[in-house]
Amino acid sequence: PECPDTMVVSVPSPPLDDPTLSDPLECPPLRWGMLGCGRVSHDFTQALKHLPTQSVVACSARNLDSAKAFAEKHGIQNFCGSYAEMVRNPDIDIVYIGNVHAFRRETVEMCLLADKHVLVEKPFACTVADGEYLLSLAKERDRFIMEGMWT
Repeated sequence: PECPDTMVVSVPSPPLDDPTLSDPLECPPLRWGMLGCGRVSHDFTQALKHLPTQSVVACSARNLDSAKAFAEKHGIQNFCGSYAEMVRNPDIDIVYIGNVHAFRRETVEMCLLADKHVLVEKPFACTVADGEYLLSLAKERDRFIMEGMWT
């Protein structure tokens, strides 16, 4: 078969959450807090560095030394030795939850109650009941919540 004289080029439509963006790779500016300073949080922080509109403004770990080391490694100005302290930071828009999954419900709940959007590393929750509760709480507080699938 012969090739047509003209080629039809399909241009992807703008993201559904913001139809004013002309480039689907363009992201709205977000200020991130990293809850947990382990390997997965490191990987996600490295990935965020490739998006110019994203900034990591704080990190927290169960002890101050771990948070400080993570902050120094990634050039993060604010670090906390407690999750609750970081979540109270008004400069954070969204929290990446990368701590031990056994504590997901309480840490995600704490972030949502502080009016933070949340990206939860897998697994999202340890039980169906916990997952349903967290989704319900996010909806009630009009906060974005999502499980991280490929970080």
